[in-house]
Amino acid sequence: MRTLPDLKPVSGQQDLPVIQKTGTSIGKIAWSNLGDFVAVGLSWETENKTEILRFYYDGRTLTAVDARDPIQIPSLAFSFAWHPNDKQLAIGTEGGTVIVYDVATGQTESVVGHDGRVHTLSWSRDGRLLFTRGDDGSLRVWDYDPEQRNKLTLAITLRQDTGAIHAIGLDPDGDGVYTGGTNPNIFYWPKDRYSSDAILERAEKMVDRNMTRAEWMRYAEKDKDRQQHYQRTFEDLPGLFQ
Repeated sequence: MRTLPDLKPVSGQQDLPVIQKTGTSIGKIAWSNLGDFVAVGLSWETENKTEILRFYYDGRTLTAVDARDPIQIPSLAFSFAWHPNDKQLAIGTEGGTVIVYDVATGQTESVVGHDGRVHTLSWSRDGRLLFTRGDDGSLRVWDYDPEQRNKLTLAITLRQDTGAIHAIGLDPDGDGVYTGGTNPNIFYWPKDRYSSDAILERAEKMVDRNMTRAEWMRYAEKDKDRQQHYQRTFEDLPGLFQ
């Protein structure tokens, strides 16, 4: 702990040693939204795992909460972010997996999110959307509903032209997101690109029409030799259960 702007040690707060063995490094530090907890991610390179330690902050000193029983992640975590309610932690791994960890219950919800490292994650203000970015150059938007069996479902995948996405900034008004990375440009994604209502509106325009001759032959041809199985033709459509 240091004071700003002079970076002097905080009176009464000793530095806390958290690395006990070689081959371990601190990969990420994140404050809770209320500022009363800080999470520290320890990357165990040789064992390909991550331990997340939590420290309670009372406004003066940091106190270890679960040093003897840290949160265990069976892969190297590269990024994490607190849910707005501070009850869940979103974690992105080196291998592309996105994990939502419930701090109270210890339950996890995990999905394969990206082809490669998940650089950063961000929650929407209401906690209903999770934005993830990765080496594959995609911005993925996930619907999060803790009451559903599948708590994390992919809403849409947005792709920039080239390069990995390393950072994101949410519009303060909630109308869109900005992304930046290895591409020299900053990209802006308005909300109507990824909101469920906008996706369904685009889907209506696609399906509320007569089929073309080629589509009729593909989906409704009576001759089984000429009929083809249904194939998904529009990746941005939500799942059929929605």
